Amino acid sequence: MHAERIRSRFDSKTQATKYLDAFDRCFALVELEPGILLPIPVIDNLLTHCVESYVVVCTKWKVNVLVLTIVHASRDLLSHLDRLLPTLKSEVEILKKRQDK
Repeated sequence: MHAERIRSRFDSKTQATKYLDAFDRCFALVELEPGILLPIPVIDNLLTHCVESYVVVCTKWKVNVLVLTIVHASRDLLSHLDRLLPTLKSEVEILKKRQDK
């Protein structure tokens, strides 16, 4: 379901599949090497990794990496995250509770 929604945002199924595959590779790499994530200096506890023309924004919780959002690199990342921060904080708490179960 989620993959189909992503595919609908791209010009073609092939283009969408290319990005989905790139994100899958990114997530696999981060799972093996979480140290590749770079911190956002002005926002505590958020980490990033670039995939094609996108920035994956994550946080660490215990031994897990939680993906919070994916932002196109052409956007002003800090302004976008500043608007999202209250929602992201709530989502992190929900994800932490799920991880603790």
